[in-house]
Amino acid sequence: MKIFQIIFFLFLTNVALSQVEIRSEDAKKHIGEKVLVKNAKVMGVFDKSPKIIVLNVNKDFPDQDFQIVIFQNDFEKFKDYKKFEGKTVNIMGEMKLYEKYKQAQIILKEVEQIDIVE
Repeated sequence: MKIFQIIFFLFLTNVALSQVEIRSEDAKKHIGEKVLVKNAKVMGVFDKSPKIIVLNVNKDFPDQDFQIVIFQNDFEKFKDYKKFEGKTVNIMGEMKLYEKYKQAQIILKEVEQIDIVE
């Protein structure tokens, strides 16, 4: 178990070092990049279906800078996801484009990807 924790820590360190720090309003300019967005305000938290949770950043839908998405497979890790509403967070991950609505998004897979700063 200790070896797994060390490997996981090294993985997260490597991921953190390979990221570009961006402003949330520039999210669409960084599609396909690993990014760190600091001081992003979560404006709304929504259960979109039984399979997805969406957090809108800096503005309400449909004008948000980007969305933070949690899929059903990872719900167990984010049981307290509503605590992010109204909070300012730092978020890291790959900025992706949801083609259907041309929206930028970061998919949360691990709790270490998001941190409340206020």
